[in-house]
Amino acid sequence: MGFYDYHLHSENLEETIKTAKILGFSGICISHNWVDLSSLEKFRKSLEPHKKQIDMVIGVEIKDKQNRIPGIVEKIRGLAEIILVHGGDLEVNRVSVETKGVDILLHPELGREDPGLNHVIVNLAEKNNVAIEFSLNDIIQSSKITRARLFEKMLFNAKLVKKYKAPFVLTSGAFDSLWMRSPSELTGLGHLLGFSDPQIKRSLSDSFVKENRKRLSKNWVMPGVEIVE
Repeated sequence: MGFYDYHLHSENLEETIKTAKILGFSGICISHNWVDLSSLEKFRKSLEPHKKQIDMVIGVEIKDKQNRIPGIVEKIRGLAEIILVHGGDLEVNRVSVETKGVDILLHPELGREDPGLNHVIVNLAEKNNVAIEFSLNDIIQSSKITRARLFEKMLFNAKLVKKYKAPFVLTSGAFDSLWMRSPSELTGLGHLLGFSDPQIKRSLSDSFVKENRKRLSKNWVMPGVEIVE
């Protein structure tokens, strides 16, 4: 089984790919911050020359008001392999897991006094197959006191995810190749959060992009139904 990091930004793709391969990743999701369709198309084309070097997953990160998220998702669902939403705002967190087509809710606890999740939100995440992110980079780049509080929130969210069997991903959340972390370090984060080895392996596998790639295929009809040529 190959390892995937589902939340990376990169200004130097060659360096990012080189680092990812050294660390032991089979695939990486490079995220584009959503602006408009023309910038997304430019981003998609920029990834093309690099796709033979590693399994390159096309990601789009939405950072917007909650009432705009469903419309943006509908507009880009056929263009992105992974759709991520920048979380933290409670209403954004809720709308993200309500919206079918969103793949990952990023750092729901970001900038909050509370964990940013509750049983209603996590139940919706399980129902709509929206993965909750646990980012190692958020922990690494925080100060000692902030780090302890942040980890406490993550522990609370991890307990909810386990209780309601919602999907989740462990990511580096890196904006630079220097901040990328290995699969073993992400696995260590998973263990600290109380997840089992099978759960951790799934969170780092290609399972989150596999079904989406089928849906983007011209042969896809509906879940479980494909045209065989």
